[in-house]
Parts: sequence; structure tokens; C-alpha cells
Amino acid sequence: MYGQIEQMINDEYFNNTIEILKDLVKIPSVSCNEKRLARYIGDYLKKIGAKVIFQKISDNSENVIASIDGSEGGHNIILAGHLDTVSPLDGWDKNPFDPHEDPDRIYGLGSSDMKAGIAIAITLAEIFARNKENFKGNIKLIFVADEEGYSTGIKKLIKEIGIDADIIYMIEPHYYNAVIGAAGKMLIKVNAKGKASHAAHPEKGVNAIEETSSLISNLDKVRRVTHEKIQSQPFVTFNIKGGYDSYSVTVPDNCEAIVNKHTVPGESTEFILKQLQELKSDLGLKSEFDFNIIEPFYPPYAIDENSKYLCELQKAYKEVLGYELGLEYETGVSDSNCIVGLTGITTINFGPSGGPIHSPNEWVSKKQIYNVLKVYAKIICKLMY
Repeated sequence: MYGQIEQMINDEYFNNTIEILKDLVKIPSVSCNEKRLARYIGDYLKKIGAKVIFQKISDNSENVIASIDGSEGGHNIILAGHLDTVSPLDGWDKNPFDPHEDPDRIYGLGSSDMKAGIAIAITLAEIFARNKENFKGNIKLIFVADEEGYSTGIKKLIKEIGIDADIIYMIEPHYYNAVIGAAGKMLIKVNAKGKASHAAHPEKGVNAIEETSSLISNLDKVRRVTHEKIQSQPFVTFNIKGGYDSYSVTVPDNCEAIVNKHTVPGESTEFILKQLQELKSDLGLKSEFDFNIIEPFYPPYAIDENSKYLCELQKAYKEVLGYELGLEYETGVSDSNCIVGLTGITTINFGPSGGPIHSPNEWVSKKQIYNVLKVYAKIICKLMY
């Protein structure tokens, strides 16, 4: 079956994928403004026979969920991605929403991260929708909003609709190494309540700004948890503010800081908050400190390296490219953290890449798009026929 599908990719569907990608780039979809792109994709998938639903995230933002159903007894595969991009920065040589190409590159905002992955998933859905004879199982496509911000789309999808799959292939721009685990992330709001006094007699008060500064300057003393695959992660202070808006000769009795902590498996919210309370006590700070976890929150994860779905990806990759696919554990976060952490479904990030992501003149490799198409086609043929 794969030989027939490969010929279709060579004859028609690779070029179709490039055209779809260009259409996707032309539709601006900065985070929280993905509705127009979602509708374009949903309408396209309806035309090829997919079942499609839209999930409202906000007035200007939607998720798209589609399925191609075969007969019973096969695997339940999800091809996934995010609809949104970051905002365009100054420095583009050409209009970031006007895709242009050279022999092996498609330029445009979101071309690599990750509209090329979406175009591949759409093409695969079209190929297999037209080759459903003897097709067993189900292919679902989920394209979600707000991955670049708070992962609102995937979290709302999991909460309100749910996700059921044997495997999720997230077609993110990781081409030479498949991402099979990642650090998590928690944001901690630190609130300190000191004691006001006249600044001429600071010993009578408790300076909340100074005590918060002492706390955050000693965060490197907190013991870090280690993990065999994901390196230990530090605390990073994002901002600090306190005191009074207008001039006052008063010892400030309030201060707030936002602290970021990437986490590894084993670092729970309870564990981190306990460590911060212990640090406050060890330093002998007199202010009352409250530590609260705020959004966005992402649990860390690591999938089983012996997963049969990872093995199928590795086999197909070697057959197409002729060399081994590497494995990687990320220190950054993505929707995959939410999926694995909230549902337990094995999720693997693999797709075409390019550069420079989140920067002017972003591009994606056409050769990598072609190879990724063939890799996923091989996997689906192996699992579904």
C-alpha cells in the first residue's frame, strides 16, 4: 500500500502540501486570533470527507477537530498541531504574510512553527480519506489555539471534549531529533507583607522589598531535583515590584515578585512551595510570605522510549532518510506537556524544521516537508492497513 501512497505524494500531494502551506501563511493567526485560519482548515477538511467540529475558545479563536474513520479494529492515531503564531517582529525582508520561496525554502510567519506541520496533516488526511478501502482504525486531526501563550486551546479541548488516542504525533519543527519528553513550567507569584514604619526608623518596620530581594537572590540555594533524561532546572525571577506609587518616607510593607520554575519529573507544586517556605525560614525573614501557582502551568513529562509508536517512527524515518532518528528531551514547554500530563497519552514531537523560529524571515525546508510526509505515510500504512 505504501508504494501506491508514495507515488501519489511524488505525483501530486507534495506540491499540494506546499500550496496549502502558502495558503496557511497568508492567513494571519497570531495567538488568540486563530478563528479565520481554523475555518479555512475546517472547510477544507469537510470537502475531503472528514467529520469536522469547531470548538470556541473566544470570539476570535477556535480549535478544529476532524476525523477520518475506517473500519473497526485498527489504531486510533492523532496528528496534532497549533494554529497560532507569535506576533511578527520588525526586520522582515518581505511581508511575513506573503509566502515566498527559493529552491528549498518557504518563507513566512509560522512557516516552520508550525504551519508546515498542519499542511502535512491536512495532506495525509486527504490521501487516506481517498484510500479508505481496507483502512482500519481512525485518524484524527486536532489543531488548537494559543499554544504560544497559555495553551488555552489544548487545555479547553481536554476539559470539555476530551482526547482519546493510542498515539499523538505532534508535527512540531523537530526533524533530526524527535522530542519524547520535556521539562515542565510553573509560575509562582510571591507576595510579601512586611511592616510599615517611618524611614527615619527602619528598625521599627519590616521592609518587604528588601526581604523579597533577599529571598529571590538566594533561590540558587534551593536543592534542585535531578532526572536521568532532563537536566535540573533553575528558578528565574521575571519581575519584582513593591512599595508606594507616590513618594513616601515610609518603609514599604508590600512587595510582589513573579518567579518562573521549570521542573523535572518529581518536582510537584507541593514540593516547590515547601522548598520556598523552608528557604524563607532558613533566611530568617520576618515578612509574611504567600506563594501561589498561577497560569500558565505545564507538567513535566517523559514517554516510554520502548513505545511501539516511537519504534514505528524510528523505523520509518530510517527507511526514508537512511539514518537514525535522534531522541531529545526539551527544556522548553509545549502543548505536549499538557497532553501527556493531563491525559497520559503518548505524544511525540516530529516534523519539518527550518529557521529562525520566532524571528524575522522564518522559513521551512521543502525537502524536510517531503520527507516528513513520507515518514508519516509509512507509519499510517503500517498501522492502518
